[in-house]
Amino acid sequence: MLLNNLGNIYRATGDYDRAREFHERALDIRRKTLGEEHPDVAQSLNNLATVYQNIGDYERARELYQRAVDILQKTLGEQHPGVTYPLTGLAGVALAEHRPAEALRYAERAVAIREDGKAAPELIAQSRFALARALWDAPAGEGRDRARAVAEARKAADLYRGVKGKEKALAEVKAWLATHRLPGVGEAFP
Repeated sequence: MLLNNLGNIYRATGDYDRAREFHERALDIRRKTLGEEHPDVAQSLNNLATVYQNIGDYERARELYQRAVDILQKTLGEQHPGVTYPLTGLAGVALAEHRPAEALRYAERAVAIREDGKAAPELIAQSRFALARALWDAPAGEGRDRARAVAEARKAADLYRGVKGKEKALAEVKAWLATHRLPGVGEAFP
């Protein structure tokens, strides 16, 4: 757990090499002590995937996120809230690779599970914002719904508002809303 936490600290500070090092060590220990199919192994896979996503290695991130989803679904069930972390990660990777229809499937599922499981507001907001971007960017006929995209982003902003430490995430959503307007609709979101 200590190695995992150090990896998260280094990732948060942008030191991705050190973050990867600590997450790989944590993953190795968890695999050896808990086995390949343990939820804690999935957590380490998810954290390592996030590092790879942050450095732009989307192929590796996607592979690790998918493995985490597979383990969590097998061990905890398809609707377990833990599955939402790698699902939201997969949505982010798909968006980064300009595959919004794929991102839409992951984000829709993550939002549904997080809403049903009464997740923390910032987690619901994270998935809602991924959903908003996927809805906006999806091709016509493949899920595009720009009115819903704006509504989802506004819900994400409302959820982030007032959550200590999420000011940067709120600013990102507000900036997105300022540049993604619907024709004939009034001012941008405050």
